[in-house]
Amino acid sequence: YGLNPESGYFLGVDIKRFAVNIGLINFKGDMVELKMNIPYKFENTQEALEKLCKLISNFTKKAGINPEKVLNICINISGRVNPESGYSFSMFNFSELPLAEVLAKKIGYSVCIDNDTRAMTYGEYMQGCVKGEKDDVAFEACRNPSVGAVQTLTKRRHRLRGSCRRKPTEGEHLAALGSFEPFPFRHGYAATLSP
Repeated sequence: YGLNPESGYFLGVDIKRFAVNIGLINFKGDMVELKMNIPYKFENTQEALEKLCKLISNFTKKAGINPEKVLNICINISGRVNPESGYSFSMFNFSELPLAEVLAKKIGYSVCIDNDTRAMTYGEYMQGCVKGEKDDVAFEACRNPSVGAVQTLTKRRHRLRGSCRRKPTEGEHLAALGSFEPFPFRHGYAATLSP
């Protein structure tokens, strides 16, 4: 017995500042289609939201799969996001309805949203260079020149202070976290925390 890979599909949308990455996986988790760096300007406007929906719709049409088999679309958004309620408090919050619900109506599929750093951390944990580690941390220290966000896979949160224009050093950003070992991360830097 095994899973039929074509019994369902999931779409992942990663929004960057000037591009969108969209991937389609089958029910077994195999990448079926991947389009990187689709031109897109991430702005907090109704027009940018409409363009995002159009990009996602065009991708699903061109993928060559049965549209009824797309089970869910997860969109990663920067800023304050509540994945459980579907609300974004930083971007595309023009409606009283949850953003996930607005996107689902516009795109025509079930949609969930998540914070981009949180999704990146989970993706690296499951498939990336930190696969299987318990206390790895992902941080994006370049969102704001004075504060960076850190999230560990054990759900502890830390705040970093200092300059974020270059790779953080042990003495600057991570001194409060105890000993660590920084290593390249697909989207920034990661560190293994030690008690």
